This record gives sequence, structure tokens and C-alpha cells, in this order.
Amino acid sequence: MNRKEGIKYLLKELRKQRNWTYEDVVLRINKPNITKKKIKNWEKGIEYPNLDEIYELSWVYKIPGRDLLMARENTFTKGMMFSKRKAIKNTSILFSFLLKFTVGAVVCFYVFAVGLSFQFLANAISSITL
Repeated sequence: MNRKEGIKYLLKELRKQRNWTYEDVVLRINKPNITKKKIKNWEKGIEYPNLDEIYELSWVYKIPGRDLLMARENTFTKGMMFSKRKAIKNTSILFSFLLKFTVGAVVCFYVFAVGLSFQFLANAISSITL
């Protein structure tokens, strides 16, 4: 059992080692709030068991609850690290866009200002020669 992989892997591995189906786990836990769908969601990483459910799982699988808690904690930590990396990437993309937009705006302003200057000079020169 590798707790470092996360709780979804640990729960699936424990169930497969015993050749149990989702229904077998539900029958062994025998609590109305724990359903086949909930077990599937835990193994897919869509939901995570709360402390009461971890207690029940540790009793059914005959492993220390600490192992399940560590696996759950590792899953949360990995999720947070992924979220931070994604936020940094999105911030980088936004900054890049803003920088390009700002540079583009400055260039447009410069071209417009220079164009007006040339037009002003051309008008001034043409009025002098007339």
C-alpha cells in the first residue's frame, strides 16, 4: 500500500486486494450514508471520505485509520500544489497579454502622435511657402 499516491489509489488497491466489489464494501460497512456511488466517487477522487467514513473504512479493511488519513492529506496537498501551479500559469498568461496590449497601445499612440506631427509640419510648411 502506497499512502503517498493518495486516497483514491489506496482505497481501490485495498478493495482489489480482497477481490471485493463496490457492493461488498457497502455491505461490510452497513451504513445508510455510504453507497456504491460514494465508494466509486472516493476511488475516482471526486469525493473524499470524512473522518467518520475513514473510521468505518479502517475497520472494514483492517488497517490503521492513520494510513487513510495520511493518504487523504497527501491527496489534498497534491491538489493544492496543482492549483497553485495552474494559478501561476494563468497569471503568467494574463501578464503576458497585458504587456502585449500595453506595448501595442503605446506603439499605436506613438504612430498616431508622429502622424499628427508630420501632418502639422506639412501644413505649417505649406502655409509658409504660399
